[in-house]
Amino acid sequence: MRNQNERVVITLVGKMVRIPKTEISKLTGLLAQTVSVIMLGLEIGRVAGKEKSSSR
Repeated sequence: MRNQNERVVITLVGKMVRIPKTEISKLTGLLAQTVSVIMLGLEIGRVAGKEKSSSR
């Protein structure tokens, strides 16, 4: 279920340049807290990816 929720959020974020978490919650039917956890995970992953690429 978590992977499905992540894919839904990633799809929405990919289609829109800037979208507030509250709007993602409304559009997906996910709880605001769930959206926040997914977005935090994406942010952490993005930062970790940048750190890996800059250390090469």
